[in-house]
Amino acid sequence: MKKSYRVATNLSGLVLILVALLTYSGLFLSGGILPWQGSTPPIWAPMAGLIFWPSYIGLLTVFSYGPFGNFDEVLNFGLFSLIPIFLASFFWISGRALFRGESNVPRWLIWATPAVGVLNVAYFVALWENALRYQGLAHTVVVIAENTVLFGAIVALYALARRRPSFGRNLLSRWLFFFWLVWCAFPFFGRLFGDTL
Repeated sequence: MKKSYRVATNLSGLVLILVALLTYSGLFLSGGILPWQGSTPPIWAPMAGLIFWPSYIGLLTVFSYGPFGNFDEVLNFGLFSLIPIFLASFFWISGRALFRGESNVPRWLIWATPAVGVLNVAYFVALWENALRYQGLAHTVVVIAENTVLFGAIVALYALARRRPSFGRNLLSRWLFFFWLVWCAFPFFGRLFGDTL
């Protein structure tokens, strides 16, 4: 039984890394979000702030002197490419109890979810005008709906896990929390280099 906990936790973390990398690849796909292209992030990869901002700063650093002009720039680009993997890997770092089959959702996660939710709402309110201007109403509403559905699902899972604790509910609630962070929490709203609006 203990081996199945490890397998489930490892597979869940690997899927999170895949999601984070797909979100990061949204920087390059669908017209790309590179300094010289300008584009709205696709709805399927709304550019979570925890991945977008460090990655975008890294891309600006790398491409400010021309693509891959010297070894230092290539090294910087490679290091910034590791950001999504690091963020998704935090699922394993913070969830050591999952490897032992822990059935209770940790208190820090129960407090972190509403805190991130409140900060996310404040973020949407603060950037509402930019979101409408640069991403458009449809994109903004869909991204807000994605965030709302994920937040609601996490809270519902917590409530269920408190009443009837199980390893599966603990794993799924943690996984959804980190999925939310690497996929769509604090999405990029605003103007990119190259936008003509």
